[in-house]
Amino acid sequence: MKRFIILFCQRQIRLWWIGLIILVFLASLSLAEIPKMINYQGMLTEESGDPITDTLDLEFGIYTQETGGTAEWSEAQNQVSIIDGLFNVILGSVDPNGVNLDFSEPYWLEVVVEDDTMPRIQFTSVGYAYRAQRADTADYALGGGGGAGSPWIFRITDGGDTTVTTGGRWGIARYGNTLYGDADSTHVNLGVACVTGVDGQSYKYCTVSGGRVNTAGGQYTTVGGGLNNTAQGDYATVSGGWNNNASNGLATVGGGYGNTANGFRATVAGGSDNAAGSSHGAVGGGFENTAGGVYGGVFSGHSNLAGDEVADTGAFVGGGYGDSATGMFATVSGGRQNNASGDWATIGGGRNNVSNHVSTTVAGGYNNEATYQYAFVGGGQTNTASEQYTTVGGGFHNSAIGRWSTVAGGIWNSAGNQPGDTAAFVGGGSYNAVIAMFGTVCGGHGNYNEGEYSVICGGYKDTLTSGADHSMAFGKGVWVDTSYRVVFFDGDNSGRLGINRDDREGGINYPIHVGTDATNGNGAHLTVEGYWNGASSKTFKTDFQSLNGEQILAHISSLPVESWRYKGSQGRHIGPYAEDFAQIFGVGTVREDGEIENKYLASSDVAGVALAGVKELIQQNQELKQTIQELRQMIAELERAK
Repeated sequence: MKRFIILFCQRQIRLWWIGLIILVFLASLSLAEIPKMINYQGMLTEESGDPITDTLDLEFGIYTQETGGTAEWSEAQNQVSIIDGLFNVILGSVDPNGVNLDFSEPYWLEVVVEDDTMPRIQFTSVGYAYRAQRADTADYALGGGGGAGSPWIFRITDGGDTTVTTGGRWGIARYGNTLYGDADSTHVNLGVACVTGVDGQSYKYCTVSGGRVNTAGGQYTTVGGGLNNTAQGDYATVSGGWNNNASNGLATVGGGYGNTANGFRATVAGGSDNAAGSSHGAVGGGFENTAGGVYGGVFSGHSNLAGDEVADTGAFVGGGYGDSATGMFATVSGGRQNNASGDWATIGGGRNNVSNHVSTTVAGGYNNEATYQYAFVGGGQTNTASEQYTTVGGGFHNSAIGRWSTVAGGIWNSAGNQPGDTAAFVGGGSYNAVIAMFGTVCGGHGNYNEGEYSVICGGYKDTLTSGADHSMAFGKGVWVDTSYRVVFFDGDNSGRLGINRDDREGGINYPIHVGTDATNGNGAHLTVEGYWNGASSKTFKTDFQSLNGEQILAHISSLPVESWRYKGSQGRHIGPYAEDFAQIFGVGTVREDGEIENKYLASSDVAGVALAGVKELIQQNQELKQTIQELRQMIAELERAK
């Protein structure tokens, strides 16, 4: 006598899961017909317990009761191969309709081997994978639910506007369904959840992958997990976190807490209580940051604002605390409580800085202001650039007020006191002021320049009045009230002006003293009496040559000497011309081209020629005197001889 033994091995359990996965996959993609076949394995032995190896005919029937009744489905499979007692068949592989049952109630399987009927065995979860508990239509959704306290795993909904709010552990839902956890919110959501809009529109293709009390309420929306997150705009996404909301089309919240992306294509990557309120706005992270303008962005930090209205296009705050960029394409890179409110305005960092006009810039520092178009403050404290194209490089309490004016640095300096003080410049120092168009103070302390196009090079409390246009001053207490003047030092502070000379070699002993040292032939100077002394020591000279006095006189005789005036001048002078002098005497500076300079004369050369001529005349005069003396003696002797 043969004995039939039914085995369910681990392999069958694995196949059940594979079948379940295939079921979900097909339902989500195309709603195609699920293969209605069941893999079944058993063992046949002899009465002695020895396994059978044979080919036998088997019949299978499925009943709704354990004994008796009529088979709901049956199928014969002939010539089934049994090896070492084991056989494996696929129920429904012979019937063209497969195992055409809905598994909406318990079923038992009966196996008949060669007219020997075996006791029926109740189906477990393999067959019920068709339905995942309720599959009247196997419509577009799978989801958690099933009534309060139900222990089920999956549930198939009808695709309508059903709302599942109690029961269930996790699930999948589509087409107008929303999915929550238990009433006590202790379980998770996993899958797709959709809700019906206030206008009655039924959304679809929504996903809630995990977490609890999450809602995906627009078409193609996604919530990845977390708690109390909502994706309401079409194609919106909340990846995770807590109390986040992506409420407009293509809006995204990456995570964090209390973040809101309610602009079209707006993004909040993370952080806490951040908001991207206009289209294409973005907040990278941080706390209580807001991107309120179109294409606006806050990278990170605390309580920063990039655009306080939609028109603040492209505003950006990189980080820091309490910074605001509220102009179109305005930028604050970081720092604390900085405000860039002008279009294209920029603040690099620092604290309490203001850049509130078109294309103004404050690079950093504290309490600086660039308040008119294209103005710039580089840094420092309490500096102001208040007219167009004005610049303050740094320092403390400096101001550039005149148009295009500049204060490079220092303390309490001002370039201009009204817009008309164009291009005024202060290089540095302290308490310097330029109150004139194109006026300059290079540095020093307490200098005041009111002369247009005039310069104070530095020093202490020098003054150029409004009457000193095109003038220059340097020293201590210099006061100039006349145009076209250059004054170095003043009063008791006569000073010295060295040219190519310093105190290391011979010193600067005169008001003007040239030459690099006392021995190289360039030690000319202006005496305190007002005379110009050229370098003429024999020790400075070389290549000595004697002069022909008669030739000198001949050259002098041929040298044109006239009275003349310099062009543009009324003064009259007498003297030779450089061209004639250089050609006749062959003296003068040798130019780089090797020719003798013929447009300028050295006073020493003119004096030298004159002295040489005088010497020759003296010699000739002495010779004449000697001749005259001799002739007088001869005449006297002749008269005595008469």
